[in-house]
Amino acid sequence: MKWNMWAQNIDGMFLHAGEKRYVELFGMSNTIVPVIVEESDGGTYYGWLETDENEPRMICPSEVEVDMCFPYGYKIEEKKGRGRRIRLTVLCKEGNQ
Repeated sequence: MKWNMWAQNIDGMFLHAGEKRYVELFGMSNTIVPVIVEESDGGTYYGWLETDENEPRMICPSEVEVDMCFPYGYKIEEKKGRGRRIRLTVLCKEGNQ
């Protein structure tokens, strides 16, 4: 699956990916760029895809950052059928470095 989103570009690392207004809420002075987020087994970003949702949330450049969003661990939430942790690739859309 692929999603068109926005993210803050910090020296080639994309943070806070999501809708543009969501990214703007962080109030940081980093450049906000359009990105393509794609589910990928070899991806270097991680996120959470809730059951019955079409777009991942909590997209972070490390497993630990996503895992800490779940007090009892993401595996418990997966067992309950609430969603799944996924690996992602996040790339800047061409021409928007």
